Amino acid sequence: MGPALELATLGAAVAAGRGLPAGRWLSLNVSPRLLVDVERLSAVLWPSDRSIILEVTEHEIIADYGAIQSAIRALGHDVRLAVDDAGAGIANFAHIVELRPNLVNSTSASFGA
Repeated sequence: MGPALELATLGAAVAAGRGLPAGRWLSLNVSPRLLVDVERLSAVLWPSDRSIILEVTEHEIIADYGAIQSAIRALGHDVRLAVDDAGAGIANFAHIVELRPNLVNSTSASFGA
């Protein structure tokens, strides 16, 4: 049921995002497994009226970085890739180099409290 729930959540976020001010992007978390399912993912993202940032969740290991890069290209120019919590868990330097994201956030712990 995981992918179905993830798609439903993304669909709800895209619908809610239509109420955001113009010129803002919509940032969404997505699993690597769903990200490579371009057909199903693009059907959910298509109704968005703004650019989208897809943050790859760090809860799954990525077995095929090339497939992730191909999926991002297939999703179109208004979809960008982000890595959050850089330096934590699987979001290590090699992971970031392989993904080649448009945006990288470091962990909040690295900035202190």
